[in-house]
Amino acid sequence: MLARHGGEITDDGQQVVRILPAAQALGVADMVSEIPERIPYLQAMAVLRASDVVLVMGSWDHYYHASKLYPAIVSGKPILALCHRDTSIVLILEEGRAAARFWTTDLTAEYVRLNADYHT
Repeated sequence: MLARHGGEITDDGQQVVRILPAAQALGVADMVSEIPERIPYLQAMAVLRASDVVLVMGSWDHYYHASKLYPAIVSGKPILALCHRDTSIVLILEEGRAAARFWTTDLTAEYVRLNADYHT
C-alpha cells in the first residue's frame, strides 16, 4: 500500500490530489491512499515511524532539495529517493548508510508532467 500524506495547496487554498488520479489511470487505485491535508510534525513523524519504507520525491532539477529528507532520515526507516543524481539528496544519503543505488535518466513524459509544477 502506498500512502501519501500532505501535499500541495494552490494559491486559492485548494488541496491538490496528484497520486490517486495517476493510480486510477494505471488500475492500481486500490493500492494507493492519498491524504492531501498537511499534518503536524509529531503526527508526521509517527506516520514515518509506522511506515515500512519512506519515499522521498525529488525533482528532475539537480538543484532541488527535499525538505522532508531529514525527517525521513530521523525515522530510521529505509528510504527510496527518486531524484536527479546530482542533487543534494544524493550527497546527504551517501553520507549515511545508503546501501543500494539505481540511476536512470529515463524520466518519462508522464513523470515530468506530474511533477513539472511541483514546488514547496
